Amino acid sequence: MMKHSEWLTATTHNDSLRAVGRNADIPFRTITGQTEREAISAENIIKIAVAYGHNPVTALVDTGSVSYTHLTLPTTPYV
Repeated sequence: MMKHSEWLTATTHNDSLRAVGRNADIPFRTITGQTEREAISAENIIKIAVAYGHNPVTALVDTGSVSYTHLTLPTTPYV
């Protein structure tokens, strides 16, 4: 699992937080605060991944929001 700030830098090719917020439609204060706390929300991880052309599911795994184990569990059909 990567630190959220490391993931953000790698995913956005070191774009400024202002640019990340603009590209992913996330308020600057929100992305700044979450990055400083190393706690980017799953919703914002998805927004950033999509904005920068990355797989959002992989992004969630990379940041520890979802475990790889969850992806490999057999699915149960909904009734």
